[in-house]
Amino acid sequence: MNEKISLVILEAYERDVGKGIARVSSDIMKIIDASSGDIIELAGHRKTAVKLLHLYPSDEKMGTIRVDGLIRNNVGANIGDKITIRKISYQRAEKVTVFALESIPPIDDRYLVDALDTFPVTKGDNIMIPYFGTHLTLQISNTKPDSVVVIDKKTIFHIENKNPGFILMESLFAHPKDVSNSEKLGAD
Repeated sequence: MNEKISLVILEAYERDVGKGIARVSSDIMKIIDASSGDIIELAGHRKTAVKLLHLYPSDEKMGTIRVDGLIRNNVGANIGDKITIRKISYQRAEKVTVFALESIPPIDDRYLVDALDTFPVTKGDNIMIPYFGTHLTLQISNTKPDSVVVIDKKTIFHIENKNPGFILMESLFAHPKDVSNSEKLGAD
């Protein structure tokens, strides 16, 4: 599961938008020892996980990957950029904590489970949930276990009510730094 390959990003097929799907050629799948439906890691400015599918036969191009704008945002790359992919292992999501990146109506946690069943996520990912002809945009703030996880019918969701602007900026732009205990306590 350590074979990595660098690919050029192309736009996703319309039917894949918002579904956490990346498509590559059969040749690329062989190189990374992956099959359709496997979970792969995409690495750009940050890492994310997606479900892998084959490119359409008429579109088999060596060296390309098709992903949507949400995935490109999660990996920190644009169309035409190169990203690295590799097959990875994952765990079942026991608990996923999310917060809204926009104002949302009250929503049942079970709706999220149904909408995201078999969806791979990592901490910091943005996700879109279909909702009455539109989409709700949420960000993953925590997962249990703390790794790449795949949501299933047993996953417990918790929706946080935090200031999404602050959290989004913190997750996309802040860099963790080593803070000593005296700095944490405000001591000199």
